[in-house]
Amino acid sequence: MPKQPKTGNSRTGQNPPLELPGAELEAEIDRQLGDLIPRETRGEVSRRVSTVLLSERFSGPIPHPKHLGEYESVMPGAADRIISMAESHLEHRQTMERATTEAEIRDTRRGMFLGCSALMMLVAAAFASAVLLESDVVPGLFLGTAALGSVGMFIKGRQG
Repeated sequence: MPKQPKTGNSRTGQNPPLELPGAELEAEIDRQLGDLIPRETRGEVSRRVSTVLLSERFSGPIPHPKHLGEYESVMPGAADRIISMAESHLEHRQTMERATTEAEIRDTRRGMFLGCSALMMLVAAAFASAVLLESDVVPGLFLGTAALGSVGMFIKGRQG
């Protein structure tokens, strides 16, 4: 079942939404309130409700179309300038996001390359020290460092 509009008779949901100027809106709200609210406070309630109903919000890179038309009527060409400014800002933001993403990818690749290089150097140092020193302790330290660093990175993942 589709949602009924907030204006009109909320008990039956049958009245269409109303688009009235301020004073007429207050009178219609007062009529709809009927006997639900004591007459002494009904005027204040309808004034507050009409204030809430008449306020509007709009969010976006450009003004609401109604306001954009008002800018255009005050200064011909203003609407085009405002839209061009929004397009320029969007293009700049996309360029910056693209550059940031590319820099992050380069940093990740550089880190992978340097990590792999360090691992290979530790393994090579372990083999070289095993051949040259004929000792198990120093190669074990090199391989242990390489293994712990590699396993730690696999466990830790990409979180930092």
